[in-house]
Amino acid sequence: MLSKVILLSLLVGAVEGAGENPIRKVVRLMQDMQKEIETELTKEKELFEKFMCICNTYDDELAATAQKAGAQIKEMTSKIEEETAEKGQLTEELKSHEKDKAAAETDLSKATTIRQKEMEEQEESIAEGKFNAAALGKAIPALEKGASAASLMQSNGIGGSLKKIVESSAFIGSFDRRQIISFLDGKENEPSPAAVQIIGILKQMKSDMEKSVAEAIANEESAKKGYTELKAAKDQEIEVAAESIEAKEKRAGELTLSISQNTDSLEDAKIEKADAEKFLATLKVQCVEKKKDWDARFKLRKDEISAISDAIKILNDDDALDVFKKAMPSAMVQQNTGFLQQQNKKVTQLKKAQAILLAASKSMKSKSAQLDLILNMANSTLRDAQKSNNKGPDFSVVVKMIDNMLDVLKKEQTDDQKKKDWCVEEMQKGEAAEKKEQEEMDTLVSTIEEISDEIAGIDDEVKTLQEEISQLDRNVAAATEQRKKEHSEYSETISMTEAAVQLVGKAKNRLNKFYNPKAYKPPAEIQKDEDESFVQIRRHSHSKVAPPELPDVPELKKTNNGGVIGMMDEIVHELQMDMAQAKFDEKTAQQEYITLMAESQTSRAQDAKSITDKKASRSELEEKLVEAKEQRTMAFEELNNAHTYVAELHSSCDFIVENFALRQEARANEEESLKNARAVMQGA
Repeated sequence: MLSKVILLSLLVGAVEGAGENPIRKVVRLMQDMQKEIETELTKEKELFEKFMCICNTYDDELAATAQKAGAQIKEMTSKIEEETAEKGQLTEELKSHEKDKAAAETDLSKATTIRQKEMEEQEESIAEGKFNAAALGKAIPALEKGASAASLMQSNGIGGSLKKIVESSAFIGSFDRRQIISFLDGKENEPSPAAVQIIGILKQMKSDMEKSVAEAIANEESAKKGYTELKAAKDQEIEVAAESIEAKEKRAGELTLSISQNTDSLEDAKIEKADAEKFLATLKVQCVEKKKDWDARFKLRKDEISAISDAIKILNDDDALDVFKKAMPSAMVQQNTGFLQQQNKKVTQLKKAQAILLAASKSMKSKSAQLDLILNMANSTLRDAQKSNNKGPDFSVVVKMIDNMLDVLKKEQTDDQKKKDWCVEEMQKGEAAEKKEQEEMDTLVSTIEEISDEIAGIDDEVKTLQEEISQLDRNVAAATEQRKKEHSEYSETISMTEAAVQLVGKAKNRLNKFYNPKAYKPPAEIQKDEDESFVQIRRHSHSKVAPPELPDVPELKKTNNGGVIGMMDEIVHELQMDMAQAKFDEKTAQQEYITLMAESQTSRAQDAKSITDKKASRSELEEKLVEAKEQRTMAFEELNNAHTYVAELHSSCDFIVENFALRQEARANEEESLKNARAVMQGA
């Protein structure tokens, strides 16, 4: 159990203290050994206690970590299963919504096509029916006035059109058709007795045609209303399906991202749990082994100290000293001193070599097993030289070990050089790859931010458009309410103005009875005029009905009334002008209201279409966002791999690269020391 320093001290002390009493010298050396061993035991005990502290502390912490990781694994697994199931359900629901939306769009497209075709056919049928009825409307009066078939056929193409109508009409039978055609083909220039019968058939045809046209118009209005209702219902279905698709696609994207993140967390938790359990198991084994090793080491150290202590007692006892004095007289000590002086020259070279090796060992940053072996061999050679009486020390084995160590040092230097070159090259490659992956990661992060900003912008735009539609609807409702209010006020104003005109007229008529009897109208005539032509009074500035003739009467000297009656006429005129202006304003306001409603409807449709387009763009951006996030996850893994590889390179290479010059210098010094020691030994 003697350390290298103790051995060297014993060897050097044995040479330098050759003149000292051997027993005293041995006792002193053993006392030094005992102190050294006790010091090392104290240090070893401190290290053991630190290790056991780790065993006692980290056991519970690692168990708690493993338990926490296990709970997290259970939670993440359950959450991933729930989100996966929800995503699968959303996928199926999306398929159903897309199918419903496509079916509604297909139904609407088919209905629109059918409606367009029906409308064209109905319009054509209505136009044809109106034309045929109009042609019959021209032909029947001509026949009723006595026109002959020949004159009818020659007048403005009526006969030709009538003949074609009769030939193609479904409103008469074949007999009547032949009868009419036969009549029209007749060459007589005089009215035919059969014309009366022909007129009756044509009138019935015209009546049937007009009824058919009316029915066609009613059917068209009904079909148009039905299509409008169907379109509104299908538009509602499409909008509901689109909103459901948008909401569920958004939720599916969120679930995809959450599942990915939870999967990563699950893998991290599994790794953390496995590492904690593995470290805990290893720590338990190491703690038991370390306790067992420490008990054995402590016992061995105590036994060693006890043995040295007992040996000191034996050699240092008073009785033992007396024995040694008697057994080892001073002449023997002198003889031993002379012998050592004779051997001193033989070991001088070895001591120099030993000092060189010892200095090299102390100057090294880390211990060298080969150098320790050489020192031990040198010490052994020194001891052999001290025991030998005639023979000089044999350096051949030590020299050979030095040569072998020099070879090892050269090989180590070569290996270090290769490792350094490889490390520099690989680190350049690794850092370049790491930079490339980082740039790609930064690009993806920037892309995700841009897409997220675009989505946020679209959301803001959609929100703005929705607010505009809501505001437009509120404005339309307010405008409608205002229009109703204005129309109500207009109606009330007209009613009140008409009543005011009547009242002023009555007052004026009463004044005329006294001041201008010629212009006076009795109440019965006024009531009759009001009943028959009250509306005309409002339409014309002056009545066209002439006042009745009155007998001349002598002029009376009465108060001038022209001013009052004239003022009444002005009032009536102003009231009539106000009514005309009110009518004009009402007509203008109604036209403006109709224009506003049409423009509002167009604007609303455009905004609704913009919302639909922006939502479609948003869905595309969300797909791109999910794809970019998936690419970011893969890029993160690649970047993490590059980080890991570079870290591994640094872990294995930093020491070599950073300390290459120092190690090279230390190795060169070591080689120089070994060569010097070998030269000393070879010179000896």
